Amino acid sequence: MRTRLSPLAFVLLAIGSVAGWLVGSGRLPQMLAQPAKPGEPPAGGQLPKPDPAFTGKIGETYKDSTPSYPLPVAAPKGAPNVLLVMLDDVGFGMCSTFGGPVPTPHLDQLAKNGLTYNRFHTTALCSPTRAAFLTGRNHHTSGTGVIIEMGTGYPGYTGIIPKSTALVSQTLRDNGYATAMFGKWHNTPEGDIGPAGPFDRWPTGLGFDYFYGFNQGETDQYYPTLYRNTTWVKPPKRPDQGYHFTADMTDEAIAWTRNVRAANPDKPWFNYFSTPGVHAPHQVSKEWRDKFKGQFDHGWDQQRVKTHARQLELGLIPKGTKLTPRPQDIPAWADQPADARKVYARLMENYAAYMAYTDAEVGRLIESLKQSGELDNAPVPSREAVLKAREELRKAAAGEMRQGGQSQQNSTTRKKQREALFNEFGGAKRGYVVCPWTGIKMHWTDDPAINPKGYPKFERGKIFVKAQGGGYQLENLIPESFAANRARNDQALRKENRT
Repeated sequence: MRTRLSPLAFVLLAIGSVAGWLVGSGRLPQMLAQPAKPGEPPAGGQLPKPDPAFTGKIGETYKDSTPSYPLPVAAPKGAPNVLLVMLDDVGFGMCSTFGGPVPTPHLDQLAKNGLTYNRFHTTALCSPTRAAFLTGRNHHTSGTGVIIEMGTGYPGYTGIIPKSTALVSQTLRDNGYATAMFGKWHNTPEGDIGPAGPFDRWPTGLGFDYFYGFNQGETDQYYPTLYRNTTWVKPPKRPDQGYHFTADMTDEAIAWTRNVRAANPDKPWFNYFSTPGVHAPHQVSKEWRDKFKGQFDHGWDQQRVKTHARQLELGLIPKGTKLTPRPQDIPAWADQPADARKVYARLMENYAAYMAYTDAEVGRLIESLKQSGELDNAPVPSREAVLKAREELRKAAAGEMRQGGQSQQNSTTRKKQREALFNEFGGAKRGYVVCPWTGIKMHWTDDPAINPKGYPKFERGKIFVKAQGGGYQLENLIPESFAANRARNDQALRKENRT
């Protein structure tokens, strides 16, 4: 049996993630909950899960005794793999996915086959964003209001993630996942980074079985300060032999996922792949820099205009959005001396090359999953599946709702409302949940208690599915957990009442 790769959290910039939200909202333990045996508390209600009770029999001798060996925690049947790719210091208008000048074909493909969010907020700092993202909580609640190097003795700003604030890695590991982290961490208190530890707030102390990367905000990509778990290690080769840390961490991530699958064909994994790019230092080979030679000679003022126009064309920003004035502390390109323009153009070429190279390495990781069979029957929908789902929404927007096999034409008013909403949001490109991997068509509900205006509406983590006897009801996104969670979600399940 092959486990499946989930787009639960694929690329921070491109698709966002529900991983942190699932932890923060408490829905992840619900989705992973196992039915409790009589007399036992619900397994999903406590993490780590309690030691199992002895259910065997102890007699006078072994002949009249029955053993009950405690089995390891196992993930629910069909639990998906989770690949979380986090990029660093990537501007909203940098990648081609978001109208930028840097071709990122692998990021483009992920966006075409999944969801793209254009209002995914960060804290604009490394450690706070990562802490909030991995815990599903506000960065101050996670004790990380500043980067770890600037931690103070005041609540919310220590740089220390509280023990009471669990990470998604801990939740998944305690539910039977294999977990690993590759690349930039930047969430260990500054004073704890060293061979003497303590190590409880290193990745391996916060839910990750395996760690290969660096602990602080940046490192030399050719001579990195590198750790395997909690031990400092040398890079496997020298720069003159072709070494670059981004390629190295990709090799490690590929090897880890394959080793997990070879050791246990059914065990799902969580891979937190956190690239150093495009944070400083911007180190990339001449081969990649040459690809962008002369492409930014027009300067940053013209580039802003080009990116703005492209984002309007792609529908990433609302129609009619005006380009903001250039900040006063950034000088006009035309006012720069000729030599300065050459230097700035070269810096932009180097920055763009680093982003393109990072995209290529992310693509290599994804391609390896495809080659190894990890993407078989994956919930990473094909382009055809997305287009089919959008066609379903288009038909629904025209008022063709189906119930019990009979097509029902909604009122003219309702039809116009839906057509207007569909046009406003550009079809299913944004504002809609499209998850063809569930194998269940998604619809909206007309129940005024849920949807008073009759607009398409999907609750986070849930979809409307056809119920027995007609109508629709809410179910969780993981198909295998429908039955297990139905009792837990009784109050959330609402049948659609049609007239």
